[in-house]
Amino acid sequence: MNCLFWNVRGLESSCSRLYSLTQQWRIHILIVIEPIVANSKASNYKSQLGFNEVAISGINKIWVYWSSENVQLSDFIWHEQYVHFKVSSGSFLGWITGIYGDHNYVIRRQLWADLATFSQTMKDPWIVGGDFNSIANFNEHQGRGIPALASIQDFSNCISMCNLVDLPYNGCKYTWTGTRSNGRVWRRLDRCLINNLCLDLFDSIQISHLNSSPSDHNPILIQCSSCISYGPRPFRFQNMWTTHHTFMETVQRSWNAQNHGGGMRGLVRKLQALKKDLRNWNLKTFGNIFADIKCCEAEVLETEKTFEENPSSENREKWSQSRALLMSKYKLEKKFWKQKANIKWLKEGDANTAFFHSFVKIRNKMQTITSINDSDGNLLTSSPDIGAAAVDFFKGLYSVEPEVAADQILQFIPEIITEEDNIMLSSLPEEEEVKKAVWDLNPKGAPGPDGFNGKFFRKCWSIVGKDVTLAVQEFFLGINIPAGFASSWIVLIPKTDRPSSFSEFRPICLSNFVNKVCTKVLAFRLSSILSKIISKEQAGFMKGRDIADQALMAQEMIHAIDKKIRGGNVVIKLDMAKAFDRVSWKFLSDVLKRFGFSARFIMLVMNNLKSTFLSVLVNGSPQGFFKPLRGVKQGDPLSPFLFIIAAEGFSRALNWHMEQGHIKPYWMGNQGFPVSHLGFADDILVFLNGEIRSIIRFKKFIGLYQAASGQAVNLDKSSIVCGKYAERRSRILKDALGMNLSSLPMKYLGVNLHRGINRFNYCSQLISQFEKKSTPWKQKNLSQGGRLILIKHVLNSIPLHTLATDTLPKKVKRILECKMADFFWGSSNHKRKYHWKSWSRLCGPTEEGGLGIRSLTDLEKSFTLKLWWKWKTGNTFWNTFINDKYSREGNIIPKITDSPFWKRICAINSEALSACSYNSSGVICWDLESSGCFTLQSAYNFIREENVSTFAFKQIWHPD
Repeated sequence: MNCLFWNVRGLESSCSRLYSLTQQWRIHILIVIEPIVANSKASNYKSQLGFNEVAISGINKIWVYWSSENVQLSDFIWHEQYVHFKVSSGSFLGWITGIYGDHNYVIRRQLWADLATFSQTMKDPWIVGGDFNSIANFNEHQGRGIPALASIQDFSNCISMCNLVDLPYNGCKYTWTGTRSNGRVWRRLDRCLINNLCLDLFDSIQISHLNSSPSDHNPILIQCSSCISYGPRPFRFQNMWTTHHTFMETVQRSWNAQNHGGGMRGLVRKLQALKKDLRNWNLKTFGNIFADIKCCEAEVLETEKTFEENPSSENREKWSQSRALLMSKYKLEKKFWKQKANIKWLKEGDANTAFFHSFVKIRNKMQTITSINDSDGNLLTSSPDIGAAAVDFFKGLYSVEPEVAADQILQFIPEIITEEDNIMLSSLPEEEEVKKAVWDLNPKGAPGPDGFNGKFFRKCWSIVGKDVTLAVQEFFLGINIPAGFASSWIVLIPKTDRPSSFSEFRPICLSNFVNKVCTKVLAFRLSSILSKIISKEQAGFMKGRDIADQALMAQEMIHAIDKKIRGGNVVIKLDMAKAFDRVSWKFLSDVLKRFGFSARFIMLVMNNLKSTFLSVLVNGSPQGFFKPLRGVKQGDPLSPFLFIIAAEGFSRALNWHMEQGHIKPYWMGNQGFPVSHLGFADDILVFLNGEIRSIIRFKKFIGLYQAASGQAVNLDKSSIVCGKYAERRSRILKDALGMNLSSLPMKYLGVNLHRGINRFNYCSQLISQFEKKSTPWKQKNLSQGGRLILIKHVLNSIPLHTLATDTLPKKVKRILECKMADFFWGSSNHKRKYHWKSWSRLCGPTEEGGLGIRSLTDLEKSFTLKLWWKWKTGNTFWNTFINDKYSREGNIIPKITDSPFWKRICAINSEALSACSYNSSGVICWDLESSGCFTLQSAYNFIREENVSTFAFKQIWHPD
């Protein structure tokens, strides 16, 4: 069933476009908003638009067209701002609501109230679409001015109360554009929402924002279809199997029956045989748990009825047995959906089956690829075409490009690795080291092509441990790796809300678990020596190097961007396209050789990379089987380390060019030394002078690095930010580098880099992220205890990264805490429940009558204490930079020109010193911990306002 909603702003001028849309997309139901034509002419347009039925109201704001041979519409309910009608079409029997929200947000409140009331009795699938004349979050607005917060909250609350889902869409982000007194504005005023019953009914639901011409609103198309097959689903080990008393016996019998020898090939064959045996065992032991539940429910109903008619002990026993069997099936169903949901923050008992089921349904719909553009820009909609295009794209991504000599990049890499290091890296692992790697890996992580996850290997270690150890040892001997051992699946993770091409997905590799055990052993060994070879400017994946330090240093560099110097200061944000997937194996091997890694270790690394076979998982079904010729696998334990080692070619060469003056460095004035660049994996900021000669040399350097390493700078996503003394040559810089000009604030490592204090309009993305994590279906399906866990471990944690490096405006903290309070108390009868306690009281510990939620204001101050402690006691690159910049012979009185960070440190200095003392060796100690070491929890307890323990707490937890 296809349905189109469009605010045409005049049907007469849009009629021909509407007809072409109805023919192109085979529209069954058309909702026309603002026809601006007399009601008497509505019937005249039926044939012109390709329909034979029309329904209108006297208000003349919404018209509904349909073809009676395809769908049946009835029970129309008209209002000035909406129309409800019942639809019968094939398998769909439900309701559709067409919306035209009033321009006045106060009048729109009647629309929100009516929708909430209508949803209260809704027991059928429900589609709601049209022009709402409101946005649901700040990200749906672009242009000058800040949208009305009250209007956004009203609409967001309505979506929550109606339990509607806003699915991803194809097409442009904004559905309306217009000119206001302060310039052009873009907003997403039009959308289509659905309820959970639609998710159950349809296999595929696709929403598209079509071209707006000739109206200023975009048409909204929703396509619903059933019975779509994406191919066979692969084997997956189910964690619930381990709870059955015959599971271990079944595994032992199957394992002992196989005589395929040891090593990697033997392990692959044993797992293949076990897979077949477990499938048969599952069919006999568990069967179809969903069908079994229906049978058990009928059995319980029958035995209960029999017991009511004849309450004998025998009938009571039958009734009890049937109920016990049903409860056991319910537990299995919950475990099944819980494994599929794979939610890390949720503890046992904090959610029910409905929550896990809803989570999986919505996630699957969000990630299902129903249409995609291929490399030529052609729109693909059929499953075979999408699968073939995915294979073609990733084959091309992992193919080798012509390589050039890398000496101009590699000559600056010194030999550092010793013979002892090489022996440690390449030695044969013992069983204990292999077992440690098994236990270090996530047991609930998604399995690779063989279908076995970490839970299986932990549970069955007594049976399979010896064979796993032999396979890992064979890997370290350098024996050729069989395809069944090294094969991986590429899972496509969307990088945007509405990916339109395969380049907008992040490819994550799911390797077989034992293959990851091998690389985990290598990674653990390599991590112990990385600090010797990785430059101080790189902070990614390094023990002892903090992402917050990197963001803080970037903020300090930005603070100096307007320093007066010839050429001015320039910041370049480099976006490396598919950085992990483009790493040249030859370049990586050459970098390892330069550092002094042994031929044996390099052989182990290259053997693992070159033995890989890849298939692309498209909508859950593997497509293709090909060998990559470059790149490191995202999701593999060793890959992050290999990537940052390869990136050392960039770091060391750039540092040398700046030290020699070939590329003129960034000017910090008399405050601190210049930093050439900051890198965290593929997120790179480069700081340099804006002189044209310097910029041209930098461009030449980037070209050499790209040619040698296989990396490619995405010029469309890379950007240049100029200080005020470089602004006059900004156009020249743009033309020279081929990158876009940008302005502050800019995003780096999830933090806004800006001059001065953090402002409300910088935080719209943070608020939107908060809203996504507190969606209405979670509130509906979680108990209050489950909602509390989500608030503590998810919602309360979202701002932590920002608080670790910056302050939040009071208005933002107030909005976030209001949203947490509304989520916790929930709603009843589609009305917000009464808040029985203030948020400040809920943020106290349980002994003081609170719930242990942390206050954002107190957290912010706690992080300031943490920054103070790091500055006072740390010995990192960041400490060296800060001490050099603000070294004033112990005087920490801030200057007006100092950065907001340093002013925070100065403001809390006296309070922090009151919680510290010096031991006999002159070492500063944190007095609030017996160890003398700082902890964020102790700082939070020190900062917060303490209340008296409640009477109820004392009575419940009496010491006697």
